[in-house]
Amino acid sequence: MIDQVHKYYDGSHVLKGIMLTVPRGQSILFRGDNGSGKSTLLRTICGLLRSTTGRVRWMDGLEKEDQRTIGYVPERFPQLNMSPYEYLMAMGRIQRMSDRDIQSRLDELMGLFRMEPYRNQRMNGFSKGMLQKVNLVQAMLRKPDLLVLDEPLSGLDVDAQRKLQQLLIEMHREGTALMMVCHESDLLDGVAERIITLEMGLVVGDELVKVSESGADRVEPVTRKILLRTESACTLIVCCRMSEELHLLLDAHEAVAMLESYEEEEDKKTDGLTPCLSVKVQSPSSDDVLRLILGAGGSVVSVQQISAGSTENEEGILCASH
Repeated sequence: MIDQVHKYYDGSHVLKGIMLTVPRGQSILFRGDNGSGKSTLLRTICGLLRSTTGRVRWMDGLEKEDQRTIGYVPERFPQLNMSPYEYLMAMGRIQRMSDRDIQSRLDELMGLFRMEPYRNQRMNGFSKGMLQKVNLVQAMLRKPDLLVLDEPLSGLDVDAQRKLQQLLIEMHREGTALMMVCHESDLLDGVAERIITLEMGLVVGDELVKVSESGADRVEPVTRKILLRTESACTLIVCCRMSEELHLLLDAHEAVAMLESYEEEEDKKTDGLTPCLSVKVQSPSSDDVLRLILGAGGSVVSVQQISAGSTENEEGILCASH
């Protein structure tokens, strides 16, 4: 879960309260113009950048960070003064792979991308396309739980692009979650089952798509999240006792514009905190969302009507019940 993530660079507000729930194993394509915050968001998810406020919370049941394997393909890969074989063997050992397993995986991936003739050549003379192949292989040496790719098609010829597409489809079928940024996204459209659009650090589009079995056909939109504008009337619902399944249902609901988690103090007789969820929804759909919450075993704490053009504090609470 990406929970209200903000990121500032030298006074610039790059990420503005990003709030996303990502089911385990989902494949996501991030779209947006240069400067929209895509690469910054990917690096924050990987743990390479620390958010200014907010956090990335993992809900995969793994207690220790080193139990989770994340592969990362950066947008640019350096021209190192070493061979692909030397570099990739070192990367595999850092990931505690045996030399035998590294060699087996290298044979598979280098053969796929036709890198065998170059495995012992120095990378400081490589083309951008060949460097990108090394970049891809290092991220997939140890099959990751999450594979993050920032412009993975950059520099690749058409044959290598199609082989990468098929490889990503196979990895996703085997359970690897994918998060991708790509300007030339036609090929990756066939891999993604969710497309998120960023604009100036904000999520302005969130669409689930239907991927064909081959993964190569154009995607078919099946539902699109409707984002509320500040001038739209909406309802703020606060609920508690939510299951993870209910959280995912609300996040996917087309009329829900914002989900925000927080903790509220319990009765003074207890020492714990009650996890709550604030749900901002289009007013015409508020009854449907309330039925969804109650039907899934959630408890509604309050319902607050927010008129067009007003702030949440200017409106009264319509009800408050547990």
